[in-house]
Amino acid sequence: PIHIRIKPTNVCNHNCCYCAYRVDNLQLGRDMVKRDYIPKEKMFEIIDDLQEMSVKAVTFSGGGEPFCYPYFLETLKKLVKTNIKFATLTNGALLNGEIAELLAHKATWVRISMDGWDNASYASYRKVSIEEFARVMKNIEQFKKISGICYLGITLIVDKKNAPYVYDFIKRMKNTGVNSVKVS
Repeated sequence: PIHIRIKPTNVCNHNCCYCAYRVDNLQLGRDMVKRDYIPKEKMFEIIDDLQEMSVKAVTFSGGGEPFCYPYFLETLKKLVKTNIKFATLTNGALLNGEIAELLAHKATWVRISMDGWDNASYASYRKVSIEEFARVMKNIEQFKKISGICYLGITLIVDKKNAPYVYDFIKRMKNTGVNSVKVS
């Protein structure tokens, strides 16, 4: 394989109303064990296997939030020692500290999934605290200040409620310095 997608954990710090992994009336949501994650030894074995197979790139996604994986930083540090490029999808709430530094300087791209346009709407979509949108925005701004090589993208998931705010949202993202906004 040239590219591998790894879903390291089913644990998530958000509970998005549209997430197929969290909807009990879909088979995917019913079958998933929400606390599952790949054991550290198995993850390291997977990375060794990927290196041996000359895989070119890995994308971390979910199931859950990759940043909730208890060995995510260690996994990325192991990947840095290989020739494998890596990227991640995230909700952005935990994009800070050492992991943000490492991603900014070593990852190919990070893409943050969003939907709400302010604190209240974001909390409603994701069933999180009212401060979560502000935290994600701060993480985006801080990540861009690191000035690494990583391409930062946003995916805006559009529906009837947020459609009137798309233009202003994209303008706000541009002002924070993100590299792109994908509208889905």
